[in-house]
Amino acid sequence: MLHLNKDYLFSGLIENTRKNKIDLKIGADYSINNTSFSIEQDLDREYTKQHYFGSADYNFSNKLNVNSHFDYIIYADDAFASKQKLPLWNAAVSYAFSKKKKKKE
Repeated sequence: MLHLNKDYLFSGLIENTRKNKIDLKIGADYSINNTSFSIEQDLDREYTKQHYFGSADYNFSNKLNVNSHFDYIIYADDAFASKQKLPLWNAAVSYAFSKKKKKKE
């Protein structure tokens, strides 16, 4: 039996270049996986994954930072009736308690 896999990935990202106070990113990935079999063709599959994301990072001062990141992922497989959708959100606040000033990057 011959087994053949074909994978494709398309990706895009947009972000700001001046990141003194704020860092913004938005983007998307789209991937396709095709698997085919020479004898058992009913096992052939096409699997897709869509990934959309955005993030924001804001420096209020040298010590205080707030950031947030959102992912929205969609999985689809022609062997299943419905798509799986997965939203993920992450947020954080950080504060440096040290007396030493944070180095600017």
